[in-house]
Amino acid sequence: MAGVGKYGCIVLTTREWFDKCLDAGCEVFHLPPKSNPNGISKLTKGSVCLVLAKPLLKAPRSEWEFLGEFTVEKVARVDASEFEEKYRARAVEVGESPFPRNGEWSWVIQFSGLTAYKRPVKLGECNDIVSQRGKPLSKWQIHGFTLISPGNIDTIIN
Repeated sequence: MAGVGKYGCIVLTTREWFDKCLDAGCEVFHLPPKSNPNGISKLTKGSVCLVLAKPLLKAPRSEWEFLGEFTVEKVARVDASEFEEKYRARAVEVGESPFPRNGEWSWVIQFSGLTAYKRPVKLGECNDIVSQRGKPLSKWQIHGFTLISPGNIDTIIN
């Protein structure tokens, strides 16, 4: 199984990004320019990232949905010119996360195997998935990028 014994993550995005990415066959998730997510460099080839989407309308956190997952190939911090040259053609831009412009940089996660779950899982349904510290997944603080320790990501995936 991919990801076993490795760090994983949750990427918080929109359904728009997920649907566009599936349609376009994209292979790059980029974080908003100049964001510096804690621990992103701990992801390695084979790490699993879960895609969590906020509804476009303001909905309670319990309505956020895990839509699918992907497997990390490479993580890098790139400037706008490198992004343009190497990653732009394999990424999709949405309003919440624009591509980096001149003078900006962004973290990118190059991935493979973007998979949509047959039935999205609402965050509010994740009360029985408990971290090693005893906190249910539904109560975690989740931002644009949330690093998950190896033991916890294995539990969540299973």
